[in-house]
Amino acid sequence: MPIPEEFDSERLAEIGLAILCLTASTDKVGTRAWKGMDWDVMGLLYERGWIGNPVGKAKSVIVTEEGLEKGESISGEVFWGRVIDWAPGHITMRRTGPLTSVMLLAVARSPPYAQLPVSFNVMQYKMKIKSLLEKYFYHDGRGPELQSVVWNSDGVIPKGFEYYNPDDGYEENNLKHIKLIGVQAYSMAGEEVHGNIKTLSNSHAAILEIVNSDWLASFLPAHINKCKHYQIMFYDEIYDMMCENIIAGKGKINA
Repeated sequence: MPIPEEFDSERLAEIGLAILCLTASTDKVGTRAWKGMDWDVMGLLYERGWIGNPVGKAKSVIVTEEGLEKGESISGEVFWGRVIDWAPGHITMRRTGPLTSVMLLAVARSPPYAQLPVSFNVMQYKMKIKSLLEKYFYHDGRGPELQSVVWNSDGVIPKGFEYYNPDDGYEENNLKHIKLIGVQAYSMAGEEVHGNIKTLSNSHAAILEIVNSDWLASFLPAHINKCKHYQIMFYDEIYDMMCENIIAGKGKINA
């Protein structure tokens, strides 16, 4: 949608770049990030030389060296440990992801909340992430192509996935799979609606372990003491799995 004239376009561009850099990853081609943002904001970033041309079918966009440096600087200012102080009211957010502080700021500065005597103390919190099976399951700005979900005999719990990596030819001898061990819970969302896709700037792994997962902590611990939260990124689907382990292999799962 058109950007209102009263908006500070420079600051909007900076915040947009910071959000874009949250999903950035670097490979031999350069640094890329997912394009899930308003087109007019993307245009502001392109005009400033912070990203490549966003027009095209690719779901990611190149982030220039200048854009990456600027984005990391703005991210540190905006997302981590942001404190908004309006006494006498006071609210403390003990654990928050990066976008929460932005939403609090937007709400607090918008009518009718802007005049309320409330302070938000957003304490620093950074998610810990580990890569898994990068050699066997990886992305190049997009995840592997999911071919089929294999279910356990009851048809309720997923047993694993069969897929092609981004640089694989679509031939049977290139088919690969991952097996899910001890699944207790899972969720699936399209990559365009997931809203919390994780990547690591120094890794192409498309399976990540969320070490300090709030989602995992929300379940009763009695039967999940061996489980971990894994996020599995395919081309179009993102699976969040609570399971004990993930094992990679070649060919079909039941072969």
